Amino acid sequence: MEASLGLRTWALFAVLILLAARVTHTSTGRRLLQAGPQRTLLSGTVIIMDVEYAGRSSRTIVALCRDSGHRVQLRLRSEKMLAGLHTGMRVEATGIWVAGHALDMGAARSQGEPPVLRADAIRDPSRRNSWNPGRGVGAGAAGAGAQAPAGPIVAVMNQLAVGNMRVLFIPIVHQSSSGVYCPGTSKNPLTSAELRDVVFSDTGSSVSKHFNECSFSKTVLTNDSSIAPPSVVVNVVPIPCNGTSWDVKWTVNTCEFEDFNGYADAADQELTRRGVNLGAYPFKVYFLPPNACAWVGLGYIGCDGSYDCRAWVSGSHWGNPQAISHELGHNLFMQHASFLSSNGAFDEYGDGTCQMGTCCENRCLNTPHAWQMGWLNVRHLNGTSLPAAATYNTSMGVQAVSPNLSGIRIVPTWAPGVDPIFVGFRWAVRGDEFLPPSLTRRIHIYTSKISHYRDAQPTVLRASLRVDESWTFVAANLVVRRSSSTSPALAVVQICRRGGLYETAASCAAAVDNNCDGLAGYEDPLCMGFLPPLPT
Repeated sequence: MEASLGLRTWALFAVLILLAARVTHTSTGRRLLQAGPQRTLLSGTVIIMDVEYAGRSSRTIVALCRDSGHRVQLRLRSEKMLAGLHTGMRVEATGIWVAGHALDMGAARSQGEPPVLRADAIRDPSRRNSWNPGRGVGAGAAGAGAQAPAGPIVAVMNQLAVGNMRVLFIPIVHQSSSGVYCPGTSKNPLTSAELRDVVFSDTGSSVSKHFNECSFSKTVLTNDSSIAPPSVVVNVVPIPCNGTSWDVKWTVNTCEFEDFNGYADAADQELTRRGVNLGAYPFKVYFLPPNACAWVGLGYIGCDGSYDCRAWVSGSHWGNPQAISHELGHNLFMQHASFLSSNGAFDEYGDGTCQMGTCCENRCLNTPHAWQMGWLNVRHLNGTSLPAAATYNTSMGVQAVSPNLSGIRIVPTWAPGVDPIFVGFRWAVRGDEFLPPSLTRRIHIYTSKISHYRDAQPTVLRASLRVDESWTFVAANLVVRRSSSTSPALAVVQICRRGGLYETAASCAAAVDNNCDGLAGYEDPLCMGFLPPLPT
C-alpha cells in the first residue's frame, strides 16, 4: 500500500513538472519544450525566393507563408535542408527566433517580433516521418510529368504553365507625408507612362512581346481591355519612409526581408484603398525606387495560386524588360539558365540563349525552359527508341518559328544518374531577334532535370554547334553531330548512342556506326581490318 502511494506521489510530481513547463500557443507559433531558448513550431506554405545581383551569384531566401498571410523568413541550419523543398509545399518548421540578418546593408532589428526563425528541422506533415534536420523533405513540385515514351520516337508537349498572365505592375515611391523623398531614396527612374511602354510596347523589346512572341501566343501578357482582366501598370504608389506590417517594423533605410515585404504590403493597402481588386491578379511586380536594395531583382520561384505571388525590381532596372521577364519567369517555376564550358568553368547566368540567363537583351527561352512552359512540342528519345550503336537522323526547324519541329529531349535511361539532354535550333528572328551572332544559326545542347511544368530545375548550356561540328557527352556515351542542310531554316542533326569506343566485325559488316564517329562500313578506316577488299 505504501509503495503504491509512493508511486502515485512520484507520478503526480512528474505531471506537475510538465504542467509548469508547458508553454501555450501564441500568435507567433507553438512554443516547444526545450532547455535554453524557447523553440517555436510554425506551419505554413514554403516560399523559395531568388535574389539577383549584378556581377555575382544569386542568393536563395526561404520563407514560410502562414495561413494568416504573414510571411516569415526561415534561416536554415544547413543548406542541405533545401533538398526536396519547393515553393507551395506545406511544412512544419521548428526553431528559435533570432534577430534578422541583412540582405544587403541593413542592421539587425531590436524592436518588434524577431523576424527570422532559425529552423533546425522541417517536416512535411502529410508524411509520417520524424523530424528530419538536414535531409530535405519530399521531391519536386507537384505536377503532371511528360515522361519519355518507352517505344517509338514521339513528340510530347508539356502542360501549359499559364494562359493569361494577369500581372499587376506596381511602381513605388518612398515619400514622407509632406511629399519629400525619404532619406536615402530619390526620384523614380521612370514615370508610370514610361514604365507602361517598357512592359507593353509592340516595338523593340518589351515584357509583353517576350511572352506573346516566344510562346506563340499560348501565354499572353497584354493590356488589351478585351481580355478580362488585362495586365496593368498602376499609377505610382507612394508609401512612407517606415511602417509596420504584421507587427514587424520596416524602413527604407535597410533592405531586409521584412523591408521589401513591408513595401509590398503597404502598396497593396493603398491599391485596395483605390478600389483595385488585387485578387484578380495572380502575379504582382513591385518596382522599388533607388534605395538600400542593391540587387537587380527578386522573385518567388514558383506560384501555384495558393498565396500572393510577388516579384521585385530595383530602382536601377525599371527600364530593362529582360530583368522584369526574368523575375516573372521565376514566378512560373523557372530556375536559372547556366553555362558549363568544355574545361569545366561554370557560370550561373552564362546561357545567352535564354531569358533566364545572361542579362540584359531580350530573347526567348532555351529549349528545356520553353518545353517546361508548354510552348514547344519536343521529340523524346530514351534507351528503347535509341538503342546502343543506333543513330537518329533528323532535321530541326528554328525554335522561334517552328514550335513543333525544333526541340529534342533525350532521357539516357541506359546511364542512371545522368540528366536529360535537350537539343534546339535557334536563329535571330521574332522573339530571338537580339540573339548575339555567336549564338544564332546554331544547334544548342543543354542538360536539365526538368520533367514537368512546375519542376523548378536549372538548365545548363553545354555546347553550340555550327555545321560539321559535333559534341560528345561521355557520361551518356552520346554524340550529337550537325551536318549541312539545303535550307538555312533547317538544321540536320544526328544523335548517336555509342555501342563502344571501337568498331567490331559485326558493326562493320552491318555498316553500323558503333563508335559514333560519323563513319560506317567501308567509309570507316577502322573497319578496314574487318571487311574484305572492295572489288577493283
